[in-house]
Amino acid sequence: MIGIAAGRHPTWQFIDGILSLRSDGYLLKRAGSPDRPLPIPDAYNELARACLEAGCEWLLNVNDDCLLHPETLNRLLSWNVPIVAPLAFTRRDPIMPMVYSGHAGDKPNGYRIPHEFVTEWLRGHSALCTNLPAALDEAPGEALYEITEGFLSTHCLLVHREVLEAMPEPWFHRLTRPGDVGTGCDRFFSEQAIKAGYTLHIDFSQQVGHLRGGEPVGALSYLAWNAITRWQDKRYEIGAK
Repeated sequence: MIGIAAGRHPTWQFIDGILSLRSDGYLLKRAGSPDRPLPIPDAYNELARACLEAGCEWLLNVNDDCLLHPETLNRLLSWNVPIVAPLAFTRRDPIMPMVYSGHAGDKPNGYRIPHEFVTEWLRGHSALCTNLPAALDEAPGEALYEITEGFLSTHCLLVHREVLEAMPEPWFHRLTRPGDVGTGCDRFFSEQAIKAGYTLHIDFSQQVGHLRGGEPVGALSYLAWNAITRWQDKRYEIGAK
């Protein structure tokens, strides 16, 4: 099942990504509508329940500002791991990879982003250095990045039904205050999945785009920000020596 949390009228870029997916077939389900959107955690939970009720083996959760590559679904499935997401980047400045691995500082809910690893990987795989959806021709084994302490984004996320069956409802729950930009439900899901004994994975052999307005954001934007940003305090300097 491909599940879409509908919060706005879809763009052509989003629809084109769905229609261009190479697949043996899937059930398409949306939660909410542009006229009556659901809170993100509620929409995600509705999609998870629909996946189980329909007897689907996999759920690909896709946000309506996600841009897919034709190989996105098949590549994710090829890893045959219960939880995996393609590489993706935030759409707010400074642009950052949505890869949260290992604790940062003294905060129990603070996770670090492995900037050095991501930057080195992108520099070694130029096909991913774009803001558009992209996939390497071949998926090297080292492209599957494991997260045993941290979380990954639900921007585009493939989950096997066994994970949903093993975890209690709700699978997604808001952790931030109402009105905050993010809901934190991706962190909630990831932390509960890890408690249930699952390892999270990021597929670094591909990236999906993230729409900001009408323009995609991806690795190319990140590399530009990375060149001028001190990630420890998210301060940036232009023209610094």
